[in-house]
Amino acid sequence: MAILAALDLHPTESPALREEVRHHVHRTLDWANEMVALTQAQHNHLVLTDVNLAFVAQETIDAFYHIASAKKISLVMSPVSHEEYEALWLRADVGLIRRAIMNLLSNAVRYSNESGCIFITTSVQDSWACLSVRDQGVGMTEEQLASIQANTNAVSAARIVHSDAAGSLGVGLSVVQTVMRRHNGVLEVQSQLNQGSVFTLRFPKPSEHSALNRA
Repeated sequence: MAILAALDLHPTESPALREEVRHHVHRTLDWANEMVALTQAQHNHLVLTDVNLAFVAQETIDAFYHIASAKKISLVMSPVSHEEYEALWLRADVGLIRRAIMNLLSNAVRYSNESGCIFITTSVQDSWACLSVRDQGVGMTEEQLASIQANTNAVSAARIVHSDAAGSLGVGLSVVQTVMRRHNGVLEVQSQLNQGSVFTLRFPKPSEHSALNRA
């Protein structure tokens, strides 16, 4: 932040250089914040409460609205019936669940074209409570997608995906993978280059697991 303040106090004669420095400062700050979030997701004690996945999704979408609006991107959540809503209760750490959804939305916005749409869907599939985020963005190559699906090291996988796209280092995806691991859940990814991506969080229903990973 001191660098940004110095830019304001001592403006350079080159606007392009000024904006490049500002961009890299913000990128570094974002990376540092994500690394803190990753460490917290890995090591903080889980605070378990009754969490409704549909409610937290809508709450997170509302909080993220202004960021998406800056790129004229619409966030569209599929309607949830009363029966579906009642089937989406989990025993989970609401802060981590919210963080995982926020990171998926952030990635979707980052790699989407202006004026696009991002679709959020919650559902129950067998013994899983699921949340999917589908974008219409740049998508991934087969190699990038295979790297996520095959790599069990969250940090390495995230860095492979979009290490040079839109200024992101991909640590946010590492946080999502860590959140899912700690809840005995699964992160699934589908993507095609230039056709967008779908990230799905799959949480085991409470009756299917008695103990979460607190390590």
